[in-house]
Amino acid sequence: MLIPVFCKAQFSGKAEYELILGDDPRFSFNQELTNMLFEAQQLSEDLSYSLYFNKNKSYFEINELPIDKMKYYKFFVCASTHPDRSSFSDLNNKRFSANYYDIFFNKNFIIEDKDDFQWEIINEEKEIQNLKVFKAIGKTRDNQKIEAWFTPEIPVNAGPENFMGLPGLILELQVLYTKYICKKIEFTDEYNSKILKPTEAEVI
Repeated sequence: MLIPVFCKAQFSGKAEYELILGDDPRFSFNQELTNMLFEAQQLSEDLSYSLYFNKNKSYFEINELPIDKMKYYKFFVCASTHPDRSSFSDLNNKRFSANYYDIFFNKNFIIEDKDDFQWEIINEEKEIQNLKVFKAIGKTRDNQKIEAWFTPEIPVNAGPENFMGLPGLILELQVLYTKYICKKIEFTDEYNSKILKPTEAEVI
């Protein structure tokens, strides 16, 4: 598929996302699971995320880490991705370092790895934030389908969490019943200092 490219002059900035939890049927087997999903869906309304990016690297994080981590544990359990992790991505080498808090060990850990999402660009398009976006389908490591919408107008191959590798910034991404949607984009160099690989935790 031939994708027209109308590049923005600025390749550095910040994209803000909301996260939506859908009605996952895996939580419908009993009332306790159904109640847990409902509570998680309510909690998701209080959370937002930021992706700081430039041509070479990106950093994704929750905007305000919940003080009561146990309260939000249900939310993170119900998600199909890893919204509890802050992720640094080396876009050139397609490697990432994800920092997450383990509630049982009461400490932070860092995961370092590389992913290949086997993207296939689909002949579908729409607009998000007044930008033309194109659809792509991929797979997670455990063979779950990924649906992503990216814009070649921002030729940075980053996205929420550690999702990357498309010829443009990912503005919408869904894995199973968890969806990120971009709500705002700001072009500036002032956030480059935030794009740092995490080091203050044990690497596992």
